[in-house]
Amino acid sequence: MISYKVDDRNIGVLTLDRPDKPLNILSAASFEELERLLTGLAEQDTPPAGLVIISGKADNFIVGADIKVFAGFRTAADGAQASRQGQRIFGLFAALPFPTVAAINGTCLGGGLELALNCTSRIITHHPKTALGLPEVKLGLLPGASGSQYLSRLVGVQKALDMMLTGKNIYPYPARKMGLADEIVSPGVLLEAAKAQVLRLAKGQFPKRPKRALIARLLDGPLKGLVFRGAKKQVLATTMGNYPAPLEIIKVVRQGLGRSLAAGLKVEAQGFGRLTQTPEHKAMTHLFFAGRGSKTVHQARPRPSRITLTWPLPAGIFLEQYRLRAGILPDEAICAAAVRSRVQVGRRFDRDPIPLDPDVDRAHGARIGYPRGHGRMLMKSTKRSINGAAAAAAAVVLLLGLAFPAWADSKAADDAVQRGDYETALRELIEQWIKTYTQ
Repeated sequence: MISYKVDDRNIGVLTLDRPDKPLNILSAASFEELERLLTGLAEQDTPPAGLVIISGKADNFIVGADIKVFAGFRTAADGAQASRQGQRIFGLFAALPFPTVAAINGTCLGGGLELALNCTSRIITHHPKTALGLPEVKLGLLPGASGSQYLSRLVGVQKALDMMLTGKNIYPYPARKMGLADEIVSPGVLLEAAKAQVLRLAKGQFPKRPKRALIARLLDGPLKGLVFRGAKKQVLATTMGNYPAPLEIIKVVRQGLGRSLAAGLKVEAQGFGRLTQTPEHKAMTHLFFAGRGSKTVHQARPRPSRITLTWPLPAGIFLEQYRLRAGILPDEAICAAAVRSRVQVGRRFDRDPIPLDPDVDRAHGARIGYPRGHGRMLMKSTKRSINGAAAAAAAVVLLLGLAFPAWADSKAADDAVQRGDYETALRELIEQWIKTYTQ
């Protein structure tokens, strides 16, 4: 995946490319390869004048780490150890005795941006797909390879929290304005621009930081406590305290800024380890893979004529999982998941099964209230077999309406069901769940 060469001006160029994959994803082998190369560079008797890190892909730099690895963390200590390893390897870029420049063209997310943050400078292109972000919150995690600490020190508390708590992408010109990138160039001249930046940095000519308004400097300085309190209040209002990742991000950034970088990285690793063991992280990871699988599964195998829908209705929590066995989504794919909710179902479900019919009205969900103080709720599970994709789609719409009446009114999903496009209907509901509860 990694190649290294030195040009005639003694500038090293490290190229990241997985030729067998369309995207550059950091695997365990990639980290080991990076560590060997960077350790060797640091020990050279005649080191290069500087180092450029660039992607061999046409439209992506690094899209993040391989999240399948996270499933192997059995304890919080396993997650914390992996975080410390990532911090240590990326930290080798910052520890090199010469300047490093990340030349970014295309998508740069998660671990890719964390790698770039450890470089001396970042140059990006105005390619339509160039975007920088730390979307770990969408998987119930926090940036665990030094991102939470470097970003907040680079762009300030306000902008760093906004990026990490929403997981949103930052595009070229906003990135330059906030100081996340030092220069924007055309894709065709990216490598030469990065080499020129290396030579300037080697002479001590550092890029100018963008000017910040007085109020921004105050909120990132002596008044940063107001920012943390406001962010926490907004997170609690949005998530009702059901998602630990945003609160952990605020905690890690706040504690890290009050200490040295090394101490902040330790706090980050501990927070990352704790989040890897939460049910929210596991559920959101299932949703991520279910959303990816739904795009191609209908081409992979024929649609069965009969499907089985498992419908658990436990009281006192949101409906946890819906598993739909059909050609619409992969086997055992989670169509929606939510855990540890404080909302209770405000009526007893009838003992007779609710009919799962293609013409069922989602307005049935409106008859479910939310109690201020009811006693024990009746727990009941119904397992039925139904025929046809239309009935399946209608049933899922009903279930989502019962579990999430505040957001399940998706016009796009309704329109898709009317067209008979059930795959799109399910995907719209999943994406709306992610947008509502993770951003």
